Amino acid sequence: TGVLAMAREKVLIRDLSAVESLGRVSVICSDKTGTMTENQMTVKRVWDCEDLYGVTGSGLDIAGVIFKIDDKAEVELPRDDALRKPVTTLSKSLELLLINGFLNNDAKLKDGKLIGSPTEGALKVLFYKTPLQEDEVIKAYKLIAEFPFDSELKRMSKVFNASHTNIVFCKGASEVLIPRCTKILYGNTVKPFTEEEKEKVLAHINEFAQLGYRVLSFAHKYIDNIPTDIEESRDVMETNLIYDGFICIVDPPRPGVYEAIQDCHSAGIQVTMITGDSPATASAIAKELSIIEEGADQLCVEGHQIESLSDEEFLKTRVFARVSPKDKQIIVERYQKDNRVVVMTGDGVNDALALSMADVGIAMGIAGTDVAKQASDVIITDDSFASIRTGVK
Repeated sequence: TGVLAMAREKVLIRDLSAVESLGRVSVICSDKTGTMTENQMTVKRVWDCEDLYGVTGSGLDIAGVIFKIDDKAEVELPRDDALRKPVTTLSKSLELLLINGFLNNDAKLKDGKLIGSPTEGALKVLFYKTPLQEDEVIKAYKLIAEFPFDSELKRMSKVFNASHTNIVFCKGASEVLIPRCTKILYGNTVKPFTEEEKEKVLAHINEFAQLGYRVLSFAHKYIDNIPTDIEESRDVMETNLIYDGFICIVDPPRPGVYEAIQDCHSAGIQVTMITGDSPATASAIAKELSIIEEGADQLCVEGHQIESLSDEEFLKTRVFARVSPKDKQIIVERYQKDNRVVVMTGDGVNDALALSMADVGIAMGIAGTDVAKQASDVIITDDSFASIRTGVK
């Protein structure tokens, strides 16, 4: 009877004993993207190392424009359309950044629907809001090799032949990409990317991350010869890059998640956020959702720091940022060592072990892979954190 009642509330039980475990849970470890947030990515800011641009529109709707704004993180976009003068001439760095986002991308937009990653979908939508023409860009760049996104490396690249030369387009987490760059393209001029300049750019990125933006960096380089063994040459391809700038993406919280987290807290259940985003972005969203409460002694740590935390520090942690699938297993083990009943959410193939190790493994019904669903005890059919709360209740 309980299983049927829960199925009506979008909570599918695969293992009957999970019903009991879900009722006495003490910690819920939930992914941020798509579970706590809508996974409706929209690019709102673009920085080409010289100027900052605002972008109008939302979601997968390609209606919108890109226009120059003051180079400050907290600037409000003008509401008056007359003040939003669309950019008609692109700097070299802005053009390369936009082409990188469009071509170094595996997502497809078809009839207003997205196939692939929401982040990459947002980059495709951004491209369509600019003066660049899709058919001209596809004709000018011929794909030679690709290095897919890797959750450990936190970057992806594709190599193209264009105008009798080969170009590598690379995109990824800023703190991963910037150290791999030796030059920076200011508008139309290439200059050395000094350590001092790198610190300034990272500080600028951090300003946006603290406002809750997800920041993605872009770089390129020209190469004469393509190595014969492309797989082994990935590291070579992705070093000595020229930095082109970054984009800021907004992913708003899902309706009802704030209230669901409050309900969990009042029931004595700790909610912990797990994300691949930077600590600054993750903290901003966690504060907005009251996962990190004002004035409380609560921590936000990166995945690589988890093993070095003391037991006291670990139990104070409410946000784990820049997490790899392996880190999730360590999180489950450490909570269980403290005799906590742990719920862990996941959707990827690599999440399977953490899902099976948790007291209750919850897979996402929409975004979840078949492997994740097979390893789970419970499936949430609408992928929302609010449904986890309902399941516990």
